[in-house]
Amino acid sequence: MQPEHMNLSRRIGHFFATIYAQIKLDTRKGFTDLSKAQEQALLPIINEIFSKKFDDLNKININYPGIDYGDFDDGLGLQMTITVTKQKIQETLNKISKYDEDKRIKKLWMLFLTVEAVPQNVMVNSADIEIEYMTLKDLEDKVITADLDYQRKYLSLIEREYSSYFRANTSFSLPQNTPIPKDLSIFNDFIQTQEWFPDDPNEGYEKVYNFISSFQNCLLDCSSNARDLLSCMIEIQRIPKDYNSHIKIVLEKLVGRLNILDEDFDNFVYDLELLKSNHLIDLNDEFQGLVGNVIKTKKVAILRFKTYEPEINLFSVLPNFYLKYYSLNDFLRAIRSADFSLLSDQKIKSSYN
Repeated sequence: MQPEHMNLSRRIGHFFATIYAQIKLDTRKGFTDLSKAQEQALLPIINEIFSKKFDDLNKININYPGIDYGDFDDGLGLQMTITVTKQKIQETLNKISKYDEDKRIKKLWMLFLTVEAVPQNVMVNSADIEIEYMTLKDLEDKVITADLDYQRKYLSLIEREYSSYFRANTSFSLPQNTPIPKDLSIFNDFIQTQEWFPDDPNEGYEKVYNFISSFQNCLLDCSSNARDLLSCMIEIQRIPKDYNSHIKIVLEKLVGRLNILDEDFDNFVYDLELLKSNHLIDLNDEFQGLVGNVIKTKKVAILRFKTYEPEINLFSVLPNFYLKYYSLNDFLRAIRSADFSLLSDQKIKSSYN
């Protein structure tokens, strides 16, 4: 059974990964700010994290005092946005200067709903208002480093506030978590772990175990639909023989092979973003050539979960291992369920008896 602090951390990570994927989907649709429903759901969570009392200032007066949320007891303003630009910050400051005639806002929190750090070149200095910049990653870090009682309370709040926001097929119920087996001698022989750690093979065995556990956690942090999509990508593409190679698939090909309809395309993009935010795939524009002066590219997904001692990509080595001792379908089931119990020496030996 997984220790509670790991279980809580994983559930917290799942929440922020889901929020980030939804925001990326909204960005693709052309939205430049959150829906009011999502902001209203996120506000009490921010209040809980920082022990603040931010209110919706638009309920007092539209555009007063130029920002959406404020805690006047602390002289704080809060602006949530997905637009990470200097112009957005300056516009917010200009609105405060115009509408906050009583100078009630002394400090502004700019919450950028991304996971990347805020670039220095978009930050603005103000002589009148102190500005603090933060991201979704900062919120997640603050929760994960808190004590267990706080994390339990926080998760309860998430489930209450977001129960009506996420789409109907999204839930906070956790999939069955089957621990990674400890007896991995056959797998370690398969990838020649001992050759990478001749002085202390146990160090290598522990690293391999932790690496597979990390891979499992990334899968568990994705929705079942996203894991299904990942398994389809593996099934469609040829499995490389080189254990360090990556799997690459053109998204246009994937859309065609899976017969994704227009009405399902947003869900497809959402699942891709979940896989990307959990470090299971990269999404790149691959150069195809020139048409006149126009650069032609294709969007590709790259399946890559690598370590360098031993030098392996789990998306290559695991299917090869399953093909030797089981079948590709067994590996695809392992991806869908995040269950790698078949790696166990005992399971392998029993399958041959």
